[in-house]
This record gives sequence, structure tokens and C-alpha cells, in this order.
Amino acid sequence: MGPIIVPLDESTYAEQALPWAAMVARAQDRPVHLVTVRPSPEAYWEFADLGPDASIDAHQETVDDYLEHMRVADELKNVAVTLEVLDGDIVQQLTWLCERVRAELMVLTTRGRGGFGMGGVGSVADRLVRRLQMPVMVVPPDVQYVPVEAIMVPLDGSDESTRALSPARSLSQALPAALHLVHAVNPDAAWGLPDEQASQYLSAMESRARAHLESLAEPGDVVSVVQGTVPGALLDYAGEHGCRLVVMTTHGRVTEPMPELGGIAAAMMRSIDRPVYFVRVPER
Repeated sequence: MGPIIVPLDESTYAEQALPWAAMVARAQDRPVHLVTVRPSPEAYWEFADLGPDASIDAHQETVDDYLEHMRVADELKNVAVTLEVLDGDIVQQLTWLCERVRAELMVLTTRGRGGFGMGGVGSVADRLVRRLQMPVMVVPPDVQYVPVEAIMVPLDGSDESTRALSPARSLSQALPAALHLVHAVNPDAAWGLPDEQASQYLSAMESRARAHLESLAEPGDVVSVVQGTVPGALLDYAGEHGCRLVVMTTHGRVTEPMPELGGIAAAMMRSIDRPVYFVRVPER
């Protein structure tokens, strides 16, 4: 199986991705590949306000030592670990790396700061979710790692959203963890209708949603339909039912001048309080 990529930028925030990457690595018997992307000499000189004759060799050696230290971190005990240092634009280099080593997952935090303070891995997490064709697990800062006993999969009735089921089910069986299939019905969908009709309409929506979830469920899965707006209703459910991990699809696509995420995925990126495993859905 392909490796799990974990970008590090010498910050404790970025390192918070390590136990989550190790969790998947142990469950699925995958190696972890730790990588740091150094800025170009020109970027370093500009940031540090130094002339082009200034050497950054000392910092390069520091990066190598840092990764060697991370290789034997307690979080990665009993996990096969490889290391790599790259130079240049972080998003571009990580994209090429994933293609070159045929990575199957990237795990990173939404916050980090590089050794030069030049914008660490956290500042580009959303860009990587949008760009990469493979799954990306995004870990919000300061989320304490705890064993995952339940996984939530948000579903909206579309075929695209069900693409999250296969990786979620594989992970739930390997950990093991209970799988919660959840559909959020927005009550605003009945806005403007008389109260009785609104109630009937929402009831019909919930019935259709439950029938769809039950058609996808396997023995042991938990099926739930909740009312509320996304992502609040989903995150409330995850908190109430101990779902430490969310697995969902994203319609991320690269456009000019800015890449975009699907609406629900973008909202989750802004609001997450627990790791989210984004599964990329190809554009139609």
C-alpha cells in the first residue's frame, strides 16, 4: 500500500498530525513518510533580510536533524518511517511527491508555522485538500489524540457522497470503530410553507433520507437523520455520539484565480473541531 505523507514544518502544531497518521498506519499496515519543504534560498534571504552571500547550510542541517528526531518520536512507535527534505513551493512540491511515491493519504494540521515563520503546512492545508486527488486527513490544532471508537460519514443522498463509504468502512473495520451514517435535513428547506405543510414536507425528507441510509448500511452501522444546518448539525452529532473522526467527500476543484471546495467541505474546513478525512470526488 502507498505511504502516508505527513508534512512537518518544525512546529509543534504540525507535529499534532503524527498520532493520527500513526493510527491509520498501524490499522492498515502502511509506512509513514515525513517530509519538510524548505524555502528557496531567495525566499530565505528575503525573509531574513540577508544578502545572497549568506549561507543557509546550517538551517539545512537543522532540518535533517529535526526529521531524524521525529522518526523516533513516541507517536510513531512500531511504524515504518521514511524521511525526505524538499526545496521550493510547499504545495507544488507536496503534490509532486504524492504522485512520485504513489501516496494514498496525507495527514496534516490546519495550523503550523515554519522554522522561518514563512507560512507552514497549516497555512496551505485547504489548498492541498483542493488540489490533491488522493484523500487528505485534516487535523485542527490542539485536538488531543484519543483512540477512535466511532466514525461519522455525512451523506446527502447523492452518489458522490457515498464515495466516502468505502474508505470509512475499511478504516472502521481495521481500528475497529463503529460507523455512523448521518444525513442532516435543513429545516430552512420548508421556509415559507404553512406550518402543517412544512412539518409534512420535512417529515417526508427525513423518511427518504433514512430509507437511503438504510439501503447503504451494513450490520452494526448506526443510521441517523438529524435536523439542522451544516456543518453545525453534523458536528453536534459527532460530539454527542463520540465520533472522533469524520470521513466525507469533497468536490474540490482547481480554478482560477482561486481553487474552490464543495460547499459542505468548505464549511467543515472552517468549523472542524476534530479530524476530517476528505475523499476527493472527481469532477463530472
